[in-house]
Amino acid sequence: MPFTIFHWGPLLLLLELLPIQRSQKIKMQLVSIVLVSIPDIEGFLSLVLKIEQVPTHGFLHSVFGSLFIGFLFLAGILVGNTKGLEMGIGRLEALFYAIVPLFFHLGLDVFMHPDIRLWYPFNPEPNRFASFEGASRTYEIGFISLFTFLLLKMLKTFRNELKKFKGK
Repeated sequence: MPFTIFHWGPLLLLLELLPIQRSQKIKMQLVSIVLVSIPDIEGFLSLVLKIEQVPTHGFLHSVFGSLFIGFLFLAGILVGNTKGLEMGIGRLEALFYAIVPLFFHLGLDVFMHPDIRLWYPFNPEPNRFASFEGASRTYEIGFISLFTFLLLKMLKTFRNELKKFKGK
């Protein structure tokens, strides 16, 4: 299924637990959601738009495909910065975006889909990590971490509102 939200959970939870400013955290979470979802463009083209030439888990679901997407993101940041556009993204943060969300996606999918070619195009061997048990565990990890993230956000909001209420 293309664009499954279970990919978002582990990444959002990780970012929520990092000790960074709230405004920075929100920006990182939004950009990370976009980047972690990019490889599923293949599934969307294949399954929803019925474009037979595009495999459901093709190049973008490989290590090199993930690195390629990350490279494009970094190149966009560098070009934007040299053209005088203030992107508000530092080098370390850009490197985080270029690697972590994409490998979170790949790390979850590798245990679920036997058609992933992890080292494509250099090794076309099918994925040997996928299994039914791995798929169910991966969904559990994704959804439990997404639920935990949402629960943490609600508790933080409740705590902040309670502080405001007591201050009045």
